[in-house]
Amino acid sequence: MIKIKVVGDIQSGQLQPTLTGNPIVDNALLQRFTQQLTNWLQVNDFDADVVLERHFRPTALEPRSLLLIDEEIVPQLNLASELSAVTLLIPHSDLLHGDSTSVLQQVRDFLENHPTDRITQSRKIHND
Repeated sequence: MIKIKVVGDIQSGQLQPTLTGNPIVDNALLQRFTQQLTNWLQVNDFDADVVLERHFRPTALEPRSLLLIDEEIVPQLNLASELSAVTLLIPHSDLLHGDSTSVLQQVRDFLENHPTDRITQSRKIHND
């Protein structure tokens, strides 16, 4: 089973970017985003586990994980060269609306082209 980690805010470390600055609102928006994604994965019979990554450390990611990260966090933390997992940048506005629909096709493409027993190297998927 592949693990899909969603990073929309970070609650530990030197920099702690947030969505709105309100932890209760941020939590509700991120929960909605992950629940929509989880429901879609189940309906489409994908074997994946979606988790919120609140204490994100780029060097601690499992190589068999798909990282969905707020596009505004990557430049703030200068992460481009540190990410060890496959990465999909999420439009900030989608997280602010708790809406995962814009990334569903890219997640489908990734899961269909990378069965969990064959994921061995990273590549980046960017939202154009």
